[in-house]
Amino acid sequence: MTEGLGRRDPQQGCRVRFANGTSVKTVYDIIAGQTFFKGLSAKHCRALADNAKQTWFEADELIFRDGDLANRFYLVVDGTVALEASTNGPSVPLQTIGAGELLGWSWMFLPYVCHLRARALEPAEAILFYGTRLCERREKDHDLGYELFRRVAEVMMQRLQTARRLLLEQQCLNVTAGCDWRPGQHC
Repeated sequence: MTEGLGRRDPQQGCRVRFANGTSVKTVYDIIAGQTFFKGLSAKHCRALADNAKQTWFEADELIFRDGDLANRFYLVVDGTVALEASTNGPSVPLQTIGAGELLGWSWMFLPYVCHLRARALEPAEAILFYGTRLCERREKDHDLGYELFRRVAEVMMQRLQTARRLLLEQQCLNVTAGCDWRPGQHC
């Protein structure tokens, strides 16, 4: 992880000054402004911010691998990240995650192990959330737990639908080799 896109401003404490020098925001400000967290109470945004920090990734940097301990998750603020399935050969791209999107949900579920690989496609900025701390927090604050589960479940459904579509498209390609089929069409 690098700090090339932004850095902590010693004069601003927990505020972060971005590389362009035009914006100074707290982690709380960034979280509260993200669509993924829209509708969360200020109390819950504060709980998330208290268990988060800003981070940056270089292009092609691995963020996590299949089999890694899943004790954190990310909200991409800027840049793009590839979700890839690891195989014995080259990894298989599944989806591209961009600004405002969640990266990682395995921190919520036993056995707390990553099942995919994530790699920055370009320099990226994200908010890293400490999943282990938030798991403890959601046990004490069931409203926060509900809000996290609801939002993560929506992301899981979207990602599963995308994976299903990719599998069907691949199956169609295998079955219809030589025909005029195009991605997005049904077999």
